[in-house]
Amino acid sequence: MKYTKLEYGLIGEKLGHSLSGEIHRRLSSRPYELCEVPKDELELFFRESNFKGINVTFPYKSAVLPFINVLSPAAASVGLVNTILRKEDGLLYGHNTDYPGFNSLAKHADVVFACKNILIFGNGGTAKTLRTVALAAGAKSVMLAVRRVTGEGQVLISDLESNPQLLNDIHIIVNATPVGMSPDDEGIIVDPAMFPNLEAVLDSIYNPLRTNLVLNARRLGLKAEGGLYMLIVQACFAHELFQDSVNEPISDFKKIESLYSELLHAKENIVLTGMPSSGKSTIGALLAEKLGRELLDVDKIIEEQTGIEIGNTFREKGEEGFRELEKSVVASVSLRQGVVISTGGGTVLDPLNVHRLKRNGRIYLLDRDLNLLIPSPDRPLASDKRQLVDLFAKRRNFYLDAADAIIDNNSSLEDAVERLIEAHFRF
Repeated sequence: MKYTKLEYGLIGEKLGHSLSGEIHRRLSSRPYELCEVPKDELELFFRESNFKGINVTFPYKSAVLPFINVLSPAAASVGLVNTILRKEDGLLYGHNTDYPGFNSLAKHADVVFACKNILIFGNGGTAKTLRTVALAAGAKSVMLAVRRVTGEGQVLISDLESNPQLLNDIHIIVNATPVGMSPDDEGIIVDPAMFPNLEAVLDSIYNPLRTNLVLNARRLGLKAEGGLYMLIVQACFAHELFQDSVNEPISDFKKIESLYSELLHAKENIVLTGMPSSGKSTIGALLAEKLGRELLDVDKIIEEQTGIEIGNTFREKGEEGFRELEKSVVASVSLRQGVVISTGGGTVLDPLNVHRLKRNGRIYLLDRDLNLLIPSPDRPLASDKRQLVDLFAKRRNFYLDAADAIIDNNSSLEDAVERLIEAHFRF
């Protein structure tokens, strides 16, 4: 009787990267468990369990339908369920809170579906829900981009590049596939630059906080947003259902905005960059201690991996060899969330490093006047004042281009830490 103790929680096949537990624990003291159910045990789960309320995720949003007694209007219109409530009459009521979740994500990102041509990547439960939402909002057309055509209104992903008219017609693209999801976050479902009249991109993925698709779209100046807001909205609506709302819930959007901001700030990495001797390691350590976060110092990690001091590694492998080591470490630490990352002085010279760090982080430039920077023999490229001056001139624009915010560090270290905290929790 392995499923008898579950009262509230989430069921799915694999739940290792789910944030649902953390969100529901912020909403209520009610116990909320993540319950992985193998595909061949779904019927057993419903036979054994006596849950009060559960959320349902991949791959069971349609598979649970035979066990539901009553469907809400939203769930009936989509044909999918992601929230189930057991009421006092013993019946199971199925709801779809992904519906208001995606609708709210679009509003949050200022994306309007009315009179637009929309291309949704995917053919699973999430894609079908998003299609229903877009059509209900007045979309001119909605097409699903899939790997294998199984019905009308679909186009092969592999055929997109050979269809310039379709590419030209699309205004909004939405990713409802796992492509780009951590830990395989190097993936991207499509290049947004392929669409000449593209206006916006939405991605259902929330880990990383910003997928390659979202980052590339923003680089093109497009509206683009990941799936964290959608996740929080659907969780808030489910939370209200667990409190046994009589009708479809109308959640408190001030609470949603507050929770979104709170969770985003908690999950987003604080990434420090700047010139050698600008204070990245020292301020990073102070900041991590004050916020109760782990500090990941890129240079120190390289030293731990090689067993050699940075200066010696630089001399033995040359700058190119050192940058490859650095790139590997950045790829690893950028997968983390909720940490402080202190980068090396030249980390942001590589656009790929910057791109990776921005998936889960905001980059803060510790800006220190040139006359306060101190050369050191253990810094291969800044061992004397002349080198430091030349380095400052070469790198200044790289630092400015990479930075999401600039933190003045020309007074005390404590002042710089306070400015960092204020900047990170203000946006």
